[in-house]
Amino acid sequence: MKPIFTLFAFLFLSQFCWGQKIFTRHQGWTDLTLWYKLGENTKVGGDFGYRTSMGDYKFHQMYYRPTIKWSNNSLYNLCFAISNFQTFNTESSNLNELRFAQEAMLFWPNTKILKFNHRLRFEERFFYINENKENQTRMRYRLSLAPPNFTLFGKENFYAELTWETFVTLTNSIQYSLGSQHRWEAVLGNKITKRFKIGLHYIWQTVRVTDYDYGLNDNIIRIRLSYTLN
Repeated sequence: MKPIFTLFAFLFLSQFCWGQKIFTRHQGWTDLTLWYKLGENTKVGGDFGYRTSMGDYKFHQMYYRPTIKWSNNSLYNLCFAISNFQTFNTESSNLNELRFAQEAMLFWPNTKILKFNHRLRFEERFFYINENKENQTRMRYRLSLAPPNFTLFGKENFYAELTWETFVTLTNSIQYSLGSQHRWEAVLGNKITKRFKIGLHYIWQTVRVTDYDYGLNDNIIRIRLSYTLN
């Protein structure tokens, strides 16, 4: 397991090695994920939520993301989603974004110490700012580590997870081979019932602003609710 944690440490520390002025922001996210099983292998649902900032730079963002998920075993699943993100800024133009996403998740390997979860997602993004339109395609890869049996206060209905995710914009020339945006996330949650769970997430996110001499660091607290309808 040592090489895995060495990789995490390298990726984490590498974010401090680029010579840009850093601005730090603080955000709060809340979201709800719902699922409805259509059969043995397919379920539909998705998530929706609200995000805002705390500090000088103010924004409010609302989103919804209908999703269909398919899997015929415990090793992997495939997803397709359509989402809409609406961002309202106090100091700049408002933003409306439409996304189409194709996603594959691989749950391997599973050891007695850790469960590994790999997620590869491709997003086609369409931006609408006032009367201007832009589009972009990006790839997202996320690696998650979680203990298979996690207990807290002697209770077994808790769960914990550590993730790292990179965002790579797909253009003719990729400026940052490891991605221009990285997201580190620590999760502690409680499985209240077999269908309902709640998680508390801390996210540290770094963003390199292309063609500018500064970057962004985001400290994010997220509360995520998840419920399976049947």
